[in-house]
Amino acid sequence: MHENTFRLWQVNNGQELWRIAGHSNRILSLAFSSDGQTFATSSDNTILLFEMDGGREIRRFQEHNHPVLSLAFTLNGQYLASGSEDNTVRLWEVDTGREIRRFHGHSNQIRSLAFSPDGQYLASGSEDNTALLLEVETGREIRRFHGHEKAVKSIAFSPDGQSLASGSDDNTIRLWDIGSSTCVTVLGLLPEGWVAFSPDGRYKLGGIPAGGFWHVINLCRFEAGELDDWIPGLRLPDDASFFDLPPWKPEARKPKSLRRESPLSNAKTS
Repeated sequence: MHENTFRLWQVNNGQELWRIAGHSNRILSLAFSSDGQTFATSSDNTILLFEMDGGREIRRFQEHNHPVLSLAFTLNGQYLASGSEDNTVRLWEVDTGREIRRFHGHSNQIRSLAFSPDGQYLASGSEDNTALLLEVETGREIRRFHGHEKAVKSIAFSPDGQSLASGSDDNTIRLWDIGSSTCVTVLGLLPEGWVAFSPDGRYKLGGIPAGGFWHVINLCRFEAGELDDWIPGLRLPDDASFFDLPPWKPEARKPKSLRRESPLSNAKTS
């Protein structure tokens, strides 16, 4: 994409169907409408809307003051959202090209956008390390999600619209309950495996993520699995859902197979 073109490929055989040159700089983002009839691309401060049948340029959007980094269509294709280095999210009417709403709320550039399945809400992720939930009709900020330590560069709604996933440069994916704006799960991806854990310390894992995930108790480090026999319920079954976890208070115990006294009496996970 560094040659400032957009190319359409046939998925089943990798054949290039056609290419489009319309931008004056490299293409930073693209999005297809859900009906597959149109697609949008962004470069520098400009958004272009193209017709899928033949690649004809239909419309040009040019109100942003800095490069446009993210795009998203509503499910019905009526609106297009754009996020930019100018720290704004803008909502466009696709048929007319008119800007109908502008969202302010982030203190840094917008890197990701997603509409809820019903089109009533728009989520945005930013270089300010936060994600926002915005009401499309009013532009009002509904929720703000804090927790990531670096830029939020990808975001997506669950199919039922009740949960939100955010991916960050801090190497984690967080799952959020939209109703309460609480983080339900943090997923860490490591070269040797993965680990998902809840805010209270309970976890599941796959592979061998040793050295990348551990528990700390009284300044002592315990590798994944080392505490499982001492703290019942710490490690979750593979089929457990983080969204339905009952409240849990960790209680240390001495496994029957061990004779020495547990070093974890009166300890809690962190």
